[in-house]
Amino acid sequence: SAINRNFPGRSGPGSVYLASPYTVAASALAGRLTSFDTLKSA
Repeated sequence: SAINRNFPGRSGPGSVYLASPYTVAASALAGRLTSFDTLKSA
């Protein structure tokens, strides 16, 4: 999102996570939030 306000609930009721592209890719492959290093060592 390109919202320039930072307050709880600004993006709705769900959780929002900031992650690196590697973490996002690893999490997409794992189907849950995980680190690239964890996926790489598996």
